[in-house]
Amino acid sequence: KYTNSILVEDLVSHFKILASDSLEGRETGKLGQKMAAEYIANQFRRIGIPPYKSKTYYQKFKVKSRGHLRQRIILKKKYVKGENVLGFIEGTDLKDEILIITAHYDHLGKKDSLVYNGADDNVSGTAAILEIAEAFMKAKKDSAGPRRSVLIMPVSGEEKGLLGSKYYTENP
Repeated sequence: KYTNSILVEDLVSHFKILASDSLEGRETGKLGQKMAAEYIANQFRRIGIPPYKSKTYYQKFKVKSRGHLRQRIILKKKYVKGENVLGFIEGTDLKDEILIITAHYDHLGKKDSLVYNGADDNVSGTAAILEIAEAFMKAKKDSAGPRRSVLIMPVSGEEKGLLGSKYYTENP
């Protein structure tokens, strides 16, 4: 019954916001990515999902980037500052086992006046995990939550070399 709470209208709403020109393509380290992270954290707050192991939803990282995986050229190394957004739904009797549901919410940003909105890469995945998170949280509130804990983890830095995912695996 909780999957019935995943509505096309809600997916479209997330989609329109996250893929909008106002988020400037969500390039990791840029204002649009920070705004997207804030939107995701606010959605976690709205549905009652607490942050993971701290008072903040953000797992901040600062790592060296070599430029974009598809360009085949090595750009001058620079630091990229991004955030993974972590929401945690504690399980019941198997709560020490964790299921991680993830998607990346960053994209290529903008070049001149052209915004790379990243609707399929990966706004669609991010919208989906927000709705899945809401279904899990509704089940938990009805005492029908998962036996295992669920970590909802939208990551950034994917377009810069899987940086957010790598950071989490090295610093869970």
